Amino acid sequence: RIDAAPRTDDAYVYADTISVVPEVSGRIIELPVKDNQLVKRGELLYRIDPRSFQNILDASQARLITLNEQIKLSERSVSAQQYNAEAVAAQIASARSQYQQAQETYNRKLALSEKNYVSKEELDLARTFRNTAEANYNSAKLQARQASAAVSGVDALVAQRNEVQAQISEAKLNLEYSEVRAPFDGRITSLKTSAGQYASPSQSVMTLIDTRQWYVIANFRETDLQGVTEGTTATVFIMADTNKSFSG
Repeated sequence: RIDAAPRTDDAYVYADTISVVPEVSGRIIELPVKDNQLVKRGELLYRIDPRSFQNILDASQARLITLNEQIKLSERSVSAQQYNAEAVAAQIASARSQYQQAQETYNRKLALSEKNYVSKEELDLARTFRNTAEANYNSAKLQARQASAAVSGVDALVAQRNEVQAQISEAKLNLEYSEVRAPFDGRITSLKTSAGQYASPSQSVMTLIDTRQWYVIANFRETDLQGVTEGTTATVFIMADTNKSFSG
């Protein structure tokens, strides 16, 4: 009975497909597949000339080595600059103490000279010592500021290294993209190129049919579906070979 076992020939077989589009631009140097060919997962579909990506990777890696050496040298230089700044800072304390001592000595002798307990020559000598100590103190402060300003960092070089590391990652990824392999078992269709052709990310090279799982889309009249529920067994015949059936 048609209502117990409905059937239709308004149906077609369907499978998922993907368009194989390059991730990078370049000339195709290897194309081992043909249209309508079955391929296995991981099988090479085509290869884009990798030399330009390899050159970029080599140059970036060489630049990274240079930057690492520059950073090491700069770190040693910074350490020396910091040590010098600390040494000069220590000299300030000594110069300040000498200046304060010379100032106190001069003030004491100035007071005594007013009572004629200290000669003019002694007062002049104390003033000279005070002035010299003050000059040394000011000079030490200036040297400390200069030493502190001379302490450089490696932040700029580190930023350059981070940029080069990003370039290396991108170059490695582009090098990987230059070799395109089948992501699953499938069949090649709509092959639109050949070896020697220039490929770009805006243009599909081929279509890959996912042969792992097929679907049948069948149209029935609504009046024939009363006995059909989820899980009901379906028997499928393909017109190419009606002697063979499939269950689903």
